[in-house]
Amino acid sequence: MLAKRSQVFQEFLAPDVPNETTDNKDVSEKIIMDCDSVWREVNEMQARICMQEATPVSPENPILDILLAKKWLLNAEVEISTETKQLMPLKYPECALVVAEEKQQLKQVIGQLEETLSFYRTTTKALESELERERAYLEDQKKIQHALKEKLAQLATDITNTSSSQDLPKEMQERLRKAMLHYKKLNKALFEFSNEFFPLPTENDVHGKRKKKSTNVNSTKNIDYIAIHEILELLINQMTSSPHDPYITMQDNFWPPFVEKLLRFDMAVTHPEDHNKIRIQFYHE
Repeated sequence: MLAKRSQVFQEFLAPDVPNETTDNKDVSEKIIMDCDSVWREVNEMQARICMQEATPVSPENPILDILLAKKWLLNAEVEISTETKQLMPLKYPECALVVAEEKQQLKQVIGQLEETLSFYRTTTKALESELERERAYLEDQKKIQHALKEKLAQLATDITNTSSSQDLPKEMQERLRKAMLHYKKLNKALFEFSNEFFPLPTENDVHGKRKKKSTNVNSTKNIDYIAIHEILELLINQMTSSPHDPYITMQDNFWPPFVEKLLRFDMAVTHPEDHNKIRIQFYHE
């Protein structure tokens, strides 16, 4: 009777609770086995990579090759993470969250590397353009230098040819000799003419001119007046040496009657603003 009642009572009891400790242990062992399998595959792949020869880096753009290699590795990691099945059980959501965060970080790093690569390419392009401009400028400078060298060589040849020819220097020397002879003749004729018709003043001439203006006769004895042709020579030399300023200041050794004769005969003119300055008359005007 008691056994019958106990059997009826057991029908209303809850079923037996499974042993959660055993289930967790089994899951952990499975995860560890999967991790060991993946780790062995990683080691095998690493050994294969180490046995392969390294890709040579271009000496012209080593930074560009390194950045491209990093980009390729990160893209490979993202593809592997995307294609590989989820190794962790769905009952562990924190594992999936960590994987998602790692993917996001990888994408950010890839984006930064792409920006760096774009900046590097832009900078390289700008430097290449600058290099092309510098090369063009260098070529222009070389052409100018070559043209100047040719011009100098031509000038040296012309000078050599000119110096080798004796006809032109002889002709110029002959003309210069004739001009000097003519100048000496004119100077001699002017000297004789001035001495004959305009002799140097005597003391009586000087004193006679000074008596009315000053009683100090001794002050005029020390003045040595120059001849009229010397005054003309000074005027001519001033005109030829300084055509922009042909005037000379009248000095104490200019005898006033000589100056008056030059002005009266229209051989000399005074300065319009300073009457102490005179110049030779321009007969060619």
